[in-house]
Amino acid sequence: SVLVAHYTGWESFQWPEAQQWAVLILNGLVEYIFDASCAVAICMTSPIIVAVASPLTTPLSNLLDHLLYPTLPSLNASMTLWHELVTWASWLGAVVTMIGVYLLQTKPGIPYRCFSSCCCYRLCHRRDKKGRG
Repeated sequence: SVLVAHYTGWESFQWPEAQQWAVLILNGLVEYIFDASCAVAICMTSPIIVAVASPLTTPLSNLLDHLLYPTLPSLNASMTLWHELVTWASWLGAVVTMIGVYLLQTKPGIPYRCFSSCCCYRLCHRRDKKGRG
């Protein structure tokens, strides 16, 4: 697809520069760590809890953006304050999601399933022997 666009003249292809390679590699490592963390979290809890808790990465990203970049440049050269971009509704959604995760964790009777192909198979069986699974 990229080669077709290059050879037909729709778009020219250029290899990334050294600084761009560094950003691409860092991005790939962060994504790999996140995916591996999700796999371990599924093995240690349940797919339902991980699916419900994963949207919490958005408010965490908002918080880190606020700490790292208190003002953001907007399109028309004036400075846009961070609180103008992140509304109270996004924080309300994060709180509701955290309440949902808490209720899922504390509700009795949610089955913890472990499979033989699970990367944390021994951890799951230890948990089963203690009577929590």
